[in-house]
Amino acid sequence: MSTSERGTPWGAMAAFFAGQILITLGLYVVCNVLSILLIPLTGSYSYAISGPVTFALYAAIWGGIWHASYQNSGKQDFARKLAAATLPLVMLTALYVARHPTPNFQLMIPILPQDIHFDLASLVTMTLLFPWYAVVWRQSLASPRQAARFTVLFIPCLIAGVLIFAASYTMLPANW
Repeated sequence: MSTSERGTPWGAMAAFFAGQILITLGLYVVCNVLSILLIPLTGSYSYAISGPVTFALYAAIWGGIWHASYQNSGKQDFARKLAAATLPLVMLTALYVARHPTPNFQLMIPILPQDIHFDLASLVTMTLLFPWYAVVWRQSLASPRQAARFTVLFIPCLIAGVLIFAASYTMLPANW
């Protein structure tokens, strides 16, 4: 397949950039809807279910995207695609920090400190973990034993994600 048939690397970068923004914002809405629907069942611990479900959806969606990208163009332009997909996460995290949300209990749907901590911890976790997750996919797709390689590489990535999320959630000041 020639380079002209595959498309330009700029087109792929733009698609990965736009895809990351749409996926992240779409799953943010999914997480919040799940949290609201689970409040009658779990009370204030609804994020304990909606958070992992949302992260699993995020991982599955991007796993499919990396797999399709690998099937389409192999390892070509991987670093550019990864940079284009990571940039929106960095921008969204910086925007969230710059906006500096504060709890507001007077609203019809109050902004609780737990919501603020969860949102920031999720953004920081996705931003730091996304490049490693992509590299795990890249390495495992190139391996003859894809499932075994993915499992071996993904377990440390999963442990790091849990630790990053826990650290981000607890390190945020209570008045933020």
